[in-house]
Amino acid sequence: MVSISSLGWNLETFKNTLDPLNNFELKAQKTIIKQHLAPKDLNILQRGLWALAKHSHVLRRFLFGVHVKKDVKLIKNMGAYLQRNPNPELLDSYKKTIEQFNLFLAGIGKNTFKKFEVQLPLSPFKKSEKALFDFLDSNKKNFGSTPHRQNLRIERIKHDFANSDSFNAFVDRMSAQPNPILKEKIGEIAQFLDKQMRGYKDPDQRSFPPILARNLQRNPDMYAKMPVAKNLRHSPLHCSKNRFTHLYDSISSIEHYKQEFFHAYPRKIQITNDFYLFDILDVQFQNLALRLTDSLSLNDLRNPTDTATLHLIRARNYAIATRDEIYWNGRLIPSHRQDLLLNKAQELETNLHSLTLWDWAGFSDDYFDHTPGPFATIIQVTQEDTQTAIQRLAQIVPDSRKIAWVNMANAHRTGGGFQKGDKAQEEMIITHCDAIGILAAVSGIESDGRMGYDDQWHIPPGGNYFHQTTFFTTDVLITCNSIVHAFADFRKQYPESEFSDFKAKRKDLLDIRSEEYVKRIKLDMRGVLRTAKEKQQEVLILSATGCGAFGHDPHAEAKAWKEVLNESEFRGHFKQVVFAIKHDTRNPKNFEAFNKAFS
Repeated sequence: MVSISSLGWNLETFKNTLDPLNNFELKAQKTIIKQHLAPKDLNILQRGLWALAKHSHVLRRFLFGVHVKKDVKLIKNMGAYLQRNPNPELLDSYKKTIEQFNLFLAGIGKNTFKKFEVQLPLSPFKKSEKALFDFLDSNKKNFGSTPHRQNLRIERIKHDFANSDSFNAFVDRMSAQPNPILKEKIGEIAQFLDKQMRGYKDPDQRSFPPILARNLQRNPDMYAKMPVAKNLRHSPLHCSKNRFTHLYDSISSIEHYKQEFFHAYPRKIQITNDFYLFDILDVQFQNLALRLTDSLSLNDLRNPTDTATLHLIRARNYAIATRDEIYWNGRLIPSHRQDLLLNKAQELETNLHSLTLWDWAGFSDDYFDHTPGPFATIIQVTQEDTQTAIQRLAQIVPDSRKIAWVNMANAHRTGGGFQKGDKAQEEMIITHCDAIGILAAVSGIESDGRMGYDDQWHIPPGGNYFHQTTFFTTDVLITCNSIVHAFADFRKQYPESEFSDFKAKRKDLLDIRSEEYVKRIKLDMRGVLRTAKEKQQEVLILSATGCGAFGHDPHAEAKAWKEVLNESEFRGHFKQVVFAIKHDTRNPKNFEAFNKAFS
């Protein structure tokens, strides 16, 4: 429990610490205070100071030397940590801090002391009272079959809220016997309160650029309406049974398979929502792929030479990523090895259960803690693909589960175009680990046969998925984490593209110098870093985000990343950040831009 006295302070040492602050600028003052207090304790101390001093220019000058108008925003935001974390210990510490300040002010003069009446600010839980009661009244019909029962339950819930000091106590009261509130209704109330306490805005309450707003209007159920979401289902699998059995059984080699593949698809794969030949999601084709690829080396698996072989390997890897009976090496687990079967099932389930959707754009920047971290972050720009960077860093980092890599994803199509042979970063990396199987758990097969995210599970602007994943096309299994982020799509002539919202007035080009463009790309960058910070990741593998198919300008992207990484919210929170940019002789600008920005 934190209080001034528990830190070994008395009034004299306290006054001696505060007096010199009048002679320093604010940044210097913060540094001096931090020599005496840890960041968490500092925030409580600041809250106590401002509760007394926010109405007095004279007292502010005495305590901190802060200018009245210049630091209005600072005064407004002070104590954000305490308001976001209303636990009893912190509130008790706050009260004790206030008591010490009262004594201190009494010592400097009764008249000054009488001017101030310190009140404990309402916790976020208590602040949500009006919003909750309005929510209950407007949804009264959902709380009983008759008006009398509805009124009784609503009044009971309001009474429980009024007599509870915290969210957990409120839930306990609603659950108490006799006549507990239904668990389903408690869940709805808890979800509503969670959003209110966090200051979260639903997607339809936000201000989006015109194209995004239009897309959301077309499909209002596209994004989740909660800050953190989990949904655990199993991956969609097809089984064509005997439909193609004769052909699959007759194929004896990869060369034979390639002949049949190119005969069936001389130009491109024809995907349908019915069973079709060589469907990656079809168990029967997966079994053929497992049989044909059994003797391939890791290098062959990582570097297929043609579209047919790439498709075959993706079917093999999808089977490994989704089926308990297939071990990580692509071989069927013998029926008598129940230990291996159980281990594989548990490993897949652990990774699947880690899948979480974060919607950071629902919060204002004031919600987040802007205290810098303790690390002197090393930033590198390397010419390698993401998986190579993961393998290299996994040999150095003591715990590979502290490594997070960014999947530059499609916001609506699960795995992008992995079913039709696309070779962008997302398609190439998620089919070499179980990431594709994990993301399939919040997806379904759409009318065109491709996999897409379910309603409320599309990736929102500034938000992303986080999940643990296992790489198995490596010398040893590597378990690390993935941040699945859909960076702004600036493709020209594409229905869902945001290009026209950020186009220069006189040219058919992006206006990369405009404040709106920079704000949009930084929204995604902050979303990635907030998830990595929230999950306490130490090593982060990024890339030239959006600078491929999505049309981002690499110089503007690199400059924005440099600025965001240096913001106080993220500075010092990661040990190492690597921009892994694959070598491309046809398009060297991406590496050059990032290398120049961070050299």
